[in-house]
Amino acid sequence: MTIEKGKINYSVLVSLKPIGDGFEDSIVNEAYADRKASLDTPVEDFSTGISLSDIEASKENFSLGSYFYAATRKKQFKMPKSKIKEEVAIAIHQEIARNGGTALNSKRRKEIAENIEAMLQDEAVLETSGSRFVLSQDRKRIIIEETSASKIDEALILITSAVPMETIPDLKVYTPEFLYEIATGESASGYEPFTVSGRYSAEGIGRDFLTWLWAISDSQKNIDGMEGLLVALTGMIQLSGENDGTGPVTVILKDGAPSIGAEVNAGLRQGKKVSKAEFSIADKDLVYKIIIDDQFHFRAFAGPYVPEKGLDIGSNFDGRMFDCVAFMTLIERMFKAFCDDKTKQQTINEWISTSRN
Repeated sequence: MTIEKGKINYSVLVSLKPIGDGFEDSIVNEAYADRKASLDTPVEDFSTGISLSDIEASKENFSLGSYFYAATRKKQFKMPKSKIKEEVAIAIHQEIARNGGTALNSKRRKEIAENIEAMLQDEAVLETSGSRFVLSQDRKRIIIEETSASKIDEALILITSAVPMETIPDLKVYTPEFLYEIATGESASGYEPFTVSGRYSAEGIGRDFLTWLWAISDSQKNIDGMEGLLVALTGMIQLSGENDGTGPVTVILKDGAPSIGAEVNAGLRQGKKVSKAEFSIADKDLVYKIIIDDQFHFRAFAGPYVPEKGLDIGSNFDGRMFDCVAFMTLIERMFKAFCDDKTKQQTINEWISTSRN
């Protein structure tokens, strides 16, 4: 689904200070520059621009409802991988035949691959890639329709290259480490991950938070300062741990009621932690359904807003984006409670020993 309708897959860039007023103008101006490139322009002369596909750039075209809505666009020449693979295989086969059947070492195979790729550059095609994004109304968050770390980093680079540094001086990727530093004032590098079921796991904050959230909800305890908040693990769950020979590093459970089966209990007793899970979170009468992973990439997000028939797409989009930002605020409150909980490791281990045997 796209960010305009249906469930949303997204990640977030965040700024501690409101993004400057020149942000939108810089994006629009860069979009105009981006459209000056043509198929005949040498690849090194292509600008890295921001634009909406096939839409004449203007400030009006870069908004939906009351939100600034645009997309990163990166143009580059690429050779289809299938074509390169095919030609390399042929070249290697021919050289082996010329050598009387003697196999080629990895160095020679690599040389052949590089030579073939260079020879085929004239057949390269122009590709445009990019990601949709939305600037929140508080101007502190950029919601990106991506859940791939490499795509998020690429979007961050493209946006920061198009906008003057003074406009977005501290734009960062929204991660558990970032929230930890905001909540505690301490460096995330000094965080000591939980020991679960007597086993140490180097993977830290995100997995500890998700495991704690499940333990709190499964034990029917209240999160301090958030009375009335209901959290339930309602679908898929992924447990991950160290490669210590006790079983698979990652276990993904989807069928039936995965949160109450013997397999998930065994994973917890092996020291595995939650690395991705589907939650239903009710804050009073507002219900959010979402899949969260340990890097805070959000998938299949559905908020309480229900699109109204007869309303234009912009008005309904406003309701959906309001849900996204409200959920971010809720996550931050839960994460702050996690950081403030001095007995969180004890809570998790007691929950495993009493409820997960």
